[in-house]
Amino acid sequence: MITVYICDKKKINKVFLQENSLSDFCRQFNEYRTEKINKNYDRNLAIATAIVEKRALADFCDYDNINIVTQENGKPIVETDRPVRVYYNVSHSGDYAIAVAMAEEVGIDVQCISKMNEGVMRKIFSNEEIDRVNSAVDKNLEFTRIWAKKESYLKYTGDGIFKGMKEQKYKDCHFSEYVFDRYVISVCTRNPQGKIRLLFCPLYRIPH
Repeated sequence: MITVYICDKKKINKVFLQENSLSDFCRQFNEYRTEKINKNYDRNLAIATAIVEKRALADFCDYDNINIVTQENGKPIVETDRPVRVYYNVSHSGDYAIAVAMAEEVGIDVQCISKMNEGVMRKIFSNEEIDRVNSAVDKNLEFTRIWAKKESYLKYTGDGIFKGMKEQKYKDCHFSEYVFDRYVISVCTRNPQGKIRLLFCPLYRIPH
């Protein structure tokens, strides 16, 4: 089973920000996330992302004593005093930020279900994928499912968005999917991990 943590940015309202000094709040996060919170045009989403990232990593390590380094492909990895490295990934769409952490390479993506876009399909979908969308009962859902799968794979490999998306061949990996409300979550892993367990992060239970 894959545990995915999720936070709704709408819950980070004026009352929450008034009750939590932003400078004090940021001290619990690493320098990279603090900079994102301070500079992001959507501060609430940046805060939600920091919360889920910390919660996911807290399952594997002491968040206050970690070193986040960047691999050659640009993907972050967590170095701890334990013999096992920790891999993690974050994503956001619409009102939600999500995060996952594992002891193996992982890529995650969340997409708000959107209207089928034929221009996008011609550019980055294979002929088989286009046929799947066109024959689906809910074309918008199928379009979003394929899009999320593609992005989670690219985040898993670290190749970056749009690189070879049309000719994508999914090798040596497995996918898990979760559909809720108006959103699709896709997780790509090296080994089969089973179903996704979605856990909402209450703001008052942010780990310290």
